[in-house]
Amino acid sequence: AQKIIDALVGTSKARGKITLVSRESGGTTWLKGEVPLGARCIIEASTNLLDWEQVGVTTGNAAGAFVFVERNSSPLSARFYRVVSP
Repeated sequence: AQKIIDALVGTSKARGKITLVSRESGGTTWLKGEVPLGARCIIEASTNLLDWEQVGVTTGNAAGAFVFVERNSSPLSARFYRVVSP
């Protein structure tokens, strides 16, 4: 929760996109994507595209890329992700 609160303080609107989603059999999901350099964005997940939950915060590195790991993600066959700016 503190990471999400920290992400919301003092940041400007930033757009990000997910370029790769990879799920391991043990339930770990890897997301790779792009956000503006140094921008903090919130990663959200949904199983129905209507109800979204915050699962973490990511920051773009020097190349504007990010890697996010969600451990023990939902075992359901459909899980959607999006990057939102605070």
